[in-house]
Amino acid sequence: MATRCLQLISNLADISQHMEVRNGVGWGNDRNGAQAKCEDCGSDLPLQVLSSAAGSYVGTACECGPYSRESDYYPSHEDAKKALDSGEFSRQ
Repeated sequence: MATRCLQLISNLADISQHMEVRNGVGWGNDRNGAQAKCEDCGSDLPLQVLSSAAGSYVGTACECGPYSRESDYYPSHEDAKKALDSGEFSRQ
């Protein structure tokens, strides 16, 4: 169990670094900053509410894992869902 947890933490660190590269300004987007397809697997990347240790946020994910964070963090899943539904979210 501890080994699996350490592997997950390592994977999250890798994903975080990968996301920082992709979240740069002007990286070929069309939906409020969100890319439409994963560059690695080709999957569609619908905007959705995702969660991390820092809170809930509007972002994208595919079978590769979390792909981007398109909003600031919200204190609850419901707050992030309201922002997604209204289209009023941003990342400052």
